[in-house]
Amino acid sequence: MSPETITETPAPVLITYADAVARVEKVAEGREDYVNAESNGEGGFKTCRYLNKDRSPSCIVGQAFHAEIIEAGLDYTDAMNRRAVGQLIQQVLAGRVQVTHKALRFLENVQGSQDGGATWGNAIDSAKSYIEEADVNPYLTMNDTDPVPEPQYV
Repeated sequence: MSPETITETPAPVLITYADAVARVEKVAEGREDYVNAESNGEGGFKTCRYLNKDRSPSCIVGQAFHAEIIEAGLDYTDAMNRRAVGQLIQQVLAGRVQVTHKALRFLENVQGSQDGGATWGNAIDSAKSYIEEADVNPYLTMNDTDPVPEPQYV
């Protein structure tokens, strides 16, 4: 009888606001004036994907989470390659990455600004400003200790 091998699945990495800022700032370092101006060739509409056809990272969030995206097996043709940040993290990266509410709001704002044509530096500054304003607004509370709950599908 041979002993069975038990493989433990590693716990997902919890990304806090500080972690999200650090990842995105590392990507933008030295490229603060960069504008992601890719076109998908379909009528000249600007589009951003997390991965390019060669599986290299594209947008700022795609670059910040490139290793996890590749590990998850996301492909260029996958519809998730063009979905919102929350969907990427909660569906594609589920089990690998969890984010706090504050981190998710930051990442969504950075990505949205970038997709709207902002430089990476301006996108980061704008997202940080949004978080700072939300921190002092008593109607907007953003937890930065617990992960955003996994979506429940029926």
